[in-house]
Amino acid sequence: MRLGLVAVIVLPLLAWSAPPMNFDEWVEPAWAKVEKPSTKAPPPGVMWRFRVAPPLPTEWPMTAKSALVRWVFAAGMEVGLHDGERVAAPWARIDTTADGASKLTVLTKTLDGNDIQGVKPISKAEADLVGGVFRASEALKAGDLALVKPSWCAWLKHNGVIAAKLKPNHQAFFTALACDAK
Repeated sequence: MRLGLVAVIVLPLLAWSAPPMNFDEWVEPAWAKVEKPSTKAPPPGVMWRFRVAPPLPTEWPMTAKSALVRWVFAAGMEVGLHDGERVAAPWARIDTTADGASKLTVLTKTLDGNDIQGVKPISKAEADLVGGVFRASEALKAGDLALVKPSWCAWLKHNGVIAAKLKPNHQAFFTALACDAK
């Protein structure tokens, strides 16, 4: 992944406990400018779309100066690739500081990596558990690892490819979770 700063877009204030962000509205203009890799996949090729990872703390345990980062990466379905999807490294990040200010930073305008992540159906109960990572900002801020661990470990179990790409940037948090993120 190229780490050079390409663009920074300042976003409206968003408190950590505010309702979920409208990522389509904020990220779509930058996503439209990202170069998608060509593949040898049969037409229509890989159908890429952006995804936003759950909020990760910039340090663990969090302090009054800590921020939350949501990494923006890409995933793509491909005709002929069964029970899996393509996953590319983060191409942008959304940082939310303790005072609620958020900004989108575009890291690169080309997708890097083309790894395959397995996919499978999950139950509603498991989907609710995995979805808990998107509602855990206050628990992260409070340092309540016991509350966030079940959801995070479930999310990591189903998102190992992107988790492995995020782990170096959040090593202390992943170590504290002590669940297998690959």
